Amino acid sequence: MSARPALRIVRELEPNVSVAVDELRAPDVASEPSALMDLTELCHHTLAGLRTVRRWIAAGKVPGLVRLPGGRAIRFRRDVIEEWIRAGCPEEFDKN
Repeated sequence: MSARPALRIVRELEPNVSVAVDELRAPDVASEPSALMDLTELCHHTLAGLRTVRRWIAAGKVPGLVRLPGGRAIRFRRDVIEEWIRAGCPEEFDKN
C-alpha cells in the first residue's frame, strides 16, 4: 500500500505563536484492489452477464460469497474468485 506523502502545515494559533501540524492523507484507494468485489465486478471478471451470474449464485456455483450485515447486500472474496477463474470456473469448488 503506498500512501501519499504527509503534508506539513503551519497553523497560527495566536499572534506570534505557530504550530506545525502533520496531516496524513488517506491512502490512494484506487491503487489497491479491495479484498471484496461486488456483483458488477464479478460480471466483468467472468465476462458473463448479470442474469447469468445471478443464476450461478442462486444455484450455488459461485464460491467466496459474503453476505454483508443488513441483509441483501452481497460481495465476493476477490482471492477466491480469482483462483476459481484460474481453475476454469468449475461447478464444484471447495474454497467457500
